Amino acid sequence: MKRLVQLERRRIERTIAHHLESKDGESLIREKLEEKERVRLSMLEQKQQSMAKERCQQQVESMIRQAMQMEALEEGRVAALRAAEERHTAAEKRLASLEKERKAKEAAAAAEAKKKEQRIKEVLAKREKEEILRKEALQARLDQHEEQLEKAVAQRDEAIADRVQLMRLKESSKERNVARMVRAEEFRREQLLEKVEKDEQRAQRLAQDRITLKKERGKISKKIQNQRDSLHEAVEDAQKTGDVQHVFKAMESVFGKSTNETADARVDKNLDAETMARNSSVVGTVKKGSYDYYKIRVDNPEAVIKLRLVAKSGDPDLFVGGSTCPYPTVDDYVWGHSSFGDDKVTIYYFDEKFACGWFYIAVYGATASSYTLYANWKASPDEVTVASTLPALAPQRGPVRSYKMLVKEVQKRIPTLSENVQTRLEQMLESMK
Repeated sequence: MKRLVQLERRRIERTIAHHLESKDGESLIREKLEEKERVRLSMLEQKQQSMAKERCQQQVESMIRQAMQMEALEEGRVAALRAAEERHTAAEKRLASLEKERKAKEAAAAAEAKKKEQRIKEVLAKREKEEILRKEALQARLDQHEEQLEKAVAQRDEAIADRVQLMRLKESSKERNVARMVRAEEFRREQLLEKVEKDEQRAQRLAQDRITLKKERGKISKKIQNQRDSLHEAVEDAQKTGDVQHVFKAMESVFGKSTNETADARVDKNLDAETMARNSSVVGTVKKGSYDYYKIRVDNPEAVIKLRLVAKSGDPDLFVGGSTCPYPTVDDYVWGHSSFGDDKVTIYYFDEKFACGWFYIAVYGATASSYTLYANWKASPDEVTVASTLPALAPQRGPVRSYKMLVKEVQKRIPTLSENVQTRLEQMLESMK
């Protein structure tokens, strides 16, 4: 019995010791075991007291069996406890590992969250910066666009103002041009009317001059006939009486005036005028309202002077003067022609105003003009021109070509009045000897 009790106590002590070794729930297990032990001890004591000696053996056997069973149970319980402890330890380890993994995961998740948060913050800051920069760029573009719009509007306004000003200037220019053209047309019309009036007046004067010239020519022919008759009578009287004084008086009455006029005409009274040679031409230009002066020397008393003014541009006019008019003008001239275009003046030797010597030519510019002036006349009464013997050459600009020819026979010309008088005087002197 004591052995059983000792075994039971040892078993309980082992169980208690085993339970005390465990970490979790030692106090609870120990209390339960102690309580169970107390309960069982109390029960055993009750059983020991109540059981009789007869059942002592049975009780001992049963107790032994029970003790054996209890020991087996205890051993199973110890194994179960050990297995439970091992499971608990493995569970704790697993829990610790899981806790570590959880903590590591939480730390990693926290770090990742921090990183994500940092990234989100960076992204948000970057987006905010980009948004600020975009807004600034947009505002700058808006400002630039507004400035460009303002500049474009200002430029458009300036261009419109310039166009309006240009249109006004063009309109004013057109009006001025139209007014200028109207004035020019009126001026041309007035000039044409003046020229027409001048041409009509000159035509009337020419008609009157022709009538006067015809009358004067008749008078001169009558006078020459009378002088010729008087000279013939004086010569006949001198042949009859031998007195030649009447002849000299008649000669003075015939030749005295023309001789004085010829001497006066041989004096050059316009030294500034350009001298032209016989059968020559000159090219020149004259301004509006100005004169170009030329002069020619004619010693042939029977010359026919032909002057021709060819207008290349503008409207030049031709005027000629003699010894009494060395500076011919539009209002003061001896011979002249002022029609529009080319002008011609022909001076005959039988003209009352003709006298051997200097003739002065004036080219007047009714407008700014360029011209060519031709002057032609015979140098002497006996001059002979044989055109058929000269080579056929087209007139060209450049140096003057000169030719010479030999005249073997000259037909005797018709004797003039002076030669008749000279012949008769010689005959009269021979008869008086």
